[in-house]
Amino acid sequence: MGKPDEPKRPKRPRKIPPRRPVYRPEEESQEERRNKSLDEWRELVDERIGEAMQRGEFEDLPGKGKPQDLTRNPFQPADQEMAHKLLRDNDLAPAWMADRSALLAEIQAWREEVRQEWSWLQEAFAAAEDEERQAALQAIWQGNIQRWEIYLKELNSRILDLNLTMPIWRMEVFHVRLDRELARMGFSRTLGEEG
Repeated sequence: MGKPDEPKRPKRPRKIPPRRPVYRPEEESQEERRNKSLDEWRELVDERIGEAMQRGEFEDLPGKGKPQDLTRNPFQPADQEMAHKLLRDNDLAPAWMADRSALLAEIQAWREEVRQEWSWLQEAFAAAEDEERQAALQAIWQGNIQRWEIYLKELNSRILDLNLTMPIWRMEVFHVRLDRELARMGFSRTLGEEG
């Protein structure tokens, strides 16, 4: 039993915290959640940087007041760093880059050769007055096509070898297909026709 002499304490009203909105993930899109998450990270990073600045942690950094050396690639493996520095200092490129550039130049030169041959033979074919001359021009064009098919087979073999040695798959060189190239240029396998 309680003591009768003690006065009763008045009851304090309970503080009710403000209601927080209920999180309902089905109401938020994935994009909104990602943006919210990124914003939270940005705020946290800004807060931590601000606190570090107030504590003076950025005052006596090595190299203060001097330009930074940004030549080192942070994504480059340490074991390749010296080799790449030697290449860069001597204005050289890794072998696969030089090989890729040479192959692309060779493909471009071949395409130009095809354009010139088609243009010359098509003009001569249109100007030819007899069937014998047209047949001779047609034979020259067919001979070129056969020669290019053999050449492209060898070129595509070199392209495959290069693609297998490249460390960056996005830089692969696509195989060159004669029919696709002729169609892209608007040519055909027969003179007198358009592709």
